[in-house]
This record gives sequence, structure tokens and C-alpha cells, in this order.
Amino acid sequence: VVMEYDGVFPSDPLLLADLPGIGRSTAAAISAFSSGTRAAIMDGNVKRVFARVFGIDAYPGEKKVEEAMWRRAEALLPETGIESYTQGLMDLGATLCTRSSPDCGRCPLQPRCVAYATGRTKELPVRKPKKTSPEKHAVMLVVVDNGQVLLQQRPGAGIWGGLLSLPELDGHVLLDGELPRLIDQPALTRAVAPFGEIETQELLLPIVHVFTHYKLHIVPCRLTLSRRHQMAAEAGYVWLDGDKVADAPLPAPIKKLLLDLLDR
Repeated sequence: VVMEYDGVFPSDPLLLADLPGIGRSTAAAISAFSSGTRAAIMDGNVKRVFARVFGIDAYPGEKKVEEAMWRRAEALLPETGIESYTQGLMDLGATLCTRSSPDCGRCPLQPRCVAYATGRTKELPVRKPKKTSPEKHAVMLVVVDNGQVLLQQRPGAGIWGGLLSLPELDGHVLLDGELPRLIDQPALTRAVAPFGEIETQELLLPIVHVFTHYKLHIVPCRLTLSRRHQMAAEAGYVWLDGDKVADAPLPAPIKKLLLDLLDR
């Protein structure tokens, strides 16, 4: 205020909103109380009042809905008595039209409240929709031979960067109910060919690991080999003794999977 307005506190809510830490609603309230400016407020309490009184059946935090509520708030501004109106609106949401157990019997807006008339005070305002996490699927090969399991070094970047993990299959799995059914046998054969010849294969039940931004559905495919090939040209792969799995640098869900299989 000193630097930009020569120490004179601005009364224009647009100028106030440009100051650090003051948002649109706070700027309007400050301006209304200090200078009698006709400016609309829209804090959380007011949003709740508007959502219930006018029956706004949408999440108030959504941009289009919020802008519509701002326009309604501006249209409702009185020509006089802005200070009392603003204070009353704030207090209404803070003391009567509360989030839980609103005191509708004492509310002066009860006769025209849509939420009260339709029995939806608990439903309005609409809660923030839960964000659905993207879901990804991966077929991971659990190749075991002579008490060892085949592991692959993951790239330094990305999930589980630099850790050992199970090789992944660039194929597809079809879920038949809860049971997975492999539908890309040629891809499986090609993936295992550098390491040996498949003797048995078994698709295990999927496991789910939740990351911050998505869910990973892992379908483990347990394989045994009739003959193991040398891996001189397969850099980034290692055969790990089963008794060393517990101390190996493995992602938590992969380590748990392998330990469960070893115990079995």
C-alpha cells in the first residue's frame, strides 16, 4: 500500500484484490465495510447459503457454477445498507446455515429456501466430486528356475526408478471375472525366449498398487523353465537367489508378491 498507493488504503475492490493475500471476496468485504462500496462477497459460507436457498444442484467450486453464483451475488446487492447486508450474509452462513445441522427454524430465508422445501439441506451444497484415478495394467513375469527368480533393472527415471523389478510383458491380458486369462501367447514366448524355454505357466490373481496419480493393476504370470539360456547379451537382467529377495532393492508390492510365492 505504501509503495503502490502512497500509503492511502484503496477503496476499489479491484485494487484491493491485486494486493498480496487478498482475494476477490475478501477485497469486496474490506471495501464494503471501510468505504461502503457496493461489492459482492462469495466466501465458503455464502456459497453454502446460495446453494441451499436457490437449490444450486452442482459443485460450487466448479468454475462455471462459481461464476454464476458471483453474478447472482452481484445482482442481489442492495442500493443502500451494504455494510449490514454483507455482515448479515456472512453471519447467516456462519451461525444458522451451517454445514451440518443448520438451524432452519430460525433462518429468515427459510420460506424461500429450495433446499428446505425439498428436504435437501444435507445434500446441498454438492460435495466436491471424487477424482477418479487413471488405471493402468501390467503383466509381470515371475520366471523361476532352480530357486532363483529373474529380475530386471528399471530405468533411473519414472516409477520405481533404479530398482530391480519383474520383467513386463508387452502383451494383453483378458480378465474373465476375477481370473486373468492370457490372450497373447506369442508375446509371452518371445519375452521369455532370451532366458530359456517355458515349461509351465500360471496366471496369478491380479494385485493393485495405488500411486499418487493412478492405480496400477499387476497381473503376475508365474513361469518355470525346462532349460535356461545364458544371458551374456541381456544387460540389465539378473537371476536372484530366492533367499535374497527380502533384502533386495525391490518395489514393495513386487517384494511382497515374491515373498508370498516363495513361502508357498
